[in-house]
Amino acid sequence: MVVLREILIDQRGEPGADPASAPWRSIGYNLDGQCTTTTETASECRPASEGAPLQVDGNGGIDNTFGNSFFPVLALGAAGIDSELTDAQQRGVGALMLIIDDWNGGRDDSRVTVTVTQSVLGTPGMNGGGAPAIDVVGSEAFLSSDGVTPAPSPRWDGNDYFWGRSDTFIANDVNTPNVRVTTAYVTGGVLVARLPDRTPLRLLGSNLGLEMTLTDPIATGNIYDLFIAPQATPPQFIVGGRWGYNDILAQGPNVGVCIGTPLFRTLQTILGNMVDALQDPPSVADPSVPCDALSTAIRFDGYSGHFGGVATGQDIPSPCP
Repeated sequence: MVVLREILIDQRGEPGADPASAPWRSIGYNLDGQCTTTTETASECRPASEGAPLQVDGNGGIDNTFGNSFFPVLALGAAGIDSELTDAQQRGVGALMLIIDDWNGGRDDSRVTVTVTQSVLGTPGMNGGGAPAIDVVGSEAFLSSDGVTPAPSPRWDGNDYFWGRSDTFIANDVNTPNVRVTTAYVTGGVLVARLPDRTPLRLLGSNLGLEMTLTDPIATGNIYDLFIAPQATPPQFIVGGRWGYNDILAQGPNVGVCIGTPLFRTLQTILGNMVDALQDPPSVADPSVPCDALSTAIRFDGYSGHFGGVATGQDIPSPCP
């Protein structure tokens, strides 16, 4: 099982650094099959707002306006959101989990099964291997030896066990996940999984969070280097797609941009000038259709772990009244 943490959402690079080396330029996918630059302005849709600035692509036509421009907007009401999310994932809360089955263990496999869930909690396995002796109560875990000592946080050494959200499985049954992709594949060691539209990705902090529901979503990362030929640093995984304008606005209260406030109206204006994609593009491109989505990609570090079962998932905290 792959467990994804160390989310990178501020992808602009260091202040004063060469913009051409900004991380966002190499994070994501060419969603529209075009390469939009300051001189080649072709796009799959027209700006939703008159006079909106051109959103350029990254390397090789990568579409990732989220990584290029959106983090300062996201931080309007949620200063420190990136550290909150990484801290929670470090504790084993809200990490994306990809349970991989039917893989031949090689660098190439034409058909792999991937089950998607997110972690409620994680804790080290027994010394020498095996599931930990813990009692899961709601969203928490306690050592079975006394029933009151909280289970320790993951060590991230490959021997940790993680419990997935029960609401990502039908009737809490681990055999009936909401999202199971049977058409994933591995090429050159890299897993490629096209996920169902609007698969929820819940990013949880202690005081704030958000839910991403992308269309045309795809997840990739080198599982061969993770499981078969481990490297000194964990492999990077990318999840990207199209994030609808309305879906982004709906997350405002979860990041402190409360509905009805001047800040929320500012979010509406800035986002309207930023959308660069279609949430549901037609089979035949029509660049006259107004853009209604933000091209999005986020990066994680991938770790190996074991699936422990299901537990009650935490709610997304909201700082708004």
